[in-house]
Amino acid sequence: MLVLPGINFGSSGARNEQESNDHASPRHGKRILGAVASVWQAGRTYATFARTRHPQGSSFQNELKQRRQRSRKSAFHSVCNQLTEESMAEHSLAPGLLLAMPQMTDPNFARSVVLLCRHESDGAMGLVVNRPTDTLVASVVQFDPPLTEDRAGLRVWTGGPVEQQRAWLLLGFDPGEDDALPIAPGLYLSASARVLRHILEGGDEDRVREARFLVGYAGWAGGQLESELAASAWLTADVSKDLIFHTDAEVMWESAIRSLGIDPYALQLGTGVH
Repeated sequence: MLVLPGINFGSSGARNEQESNDHASPRHGKRILGAVASVWQAGRTYATFARTRHPQGSSFQNELKQRRQRSRKSAFHSVCNQLTEESMAEHSLAPGLLLAMPQMTDPNFARSVVLLCRHESDGAMGLVVNRPTDTLVASVVQFDPPLTEDRAGLRVWTGGPVEQQRAWLLLGFDPGEDDALPIAPGLYLSASARVLRHILEGGDEDRVREARFLVGYAGWAGGQLESELAASAWLTADVSKDLIFHTDAEVMWESAIRSLGIDPYALQLGTGVH
């Protein structure tokens, strides 16, 4: 399962001291608005070859032959893995939007708009962007030192059903932090308590309008999203910053589908996707 860095509500670990001395925690219990946790475990393994001098002889020749065979096999597997990854990258839907079809009956995703952040061979990860709550961020997160004032009125949004102890800041502007992760042109994810503090205390209307505090995420195992797409559970669309930040959540799903030239109420209803 793919996961992005997030603000961890459940971790008891200390925050990253290089970022700031701000510590934030829910007011109940001892849970800490934890450190930036980079849990991406992505990378490629390449075959490496080294030349070693040995005395000549039949046993050495046999050993050398076996080593060359193993090296060729290793190199072949490495190339295959690389080609698989490159092919997956070419067909990746991220960054993009997933729009739930009307027959989606799962309450976590019915009429949902999902910002697909990562889509790779071993899984996919996204954030639901049209599920606001009535809870204010400042009412559930306590900073040390305390906020001087909440001038933003920033709300908590439900980003998905997975790991709801973890939260992200989805931003429509570059926060200027090293940990900020570009998702799409003009879209960033941050796990910085300092950025959150600045938004809440600053109350800049433009920045507040383009900030989402999202709890949880949507995750798919390898091949799962592809199966759901084959079952016509989702429509796909390009990322739209205007849709995410400047369209009311209540009409975002319908607006996104209509932007494709499709009447959402004319879509054929199936037996349901769970």
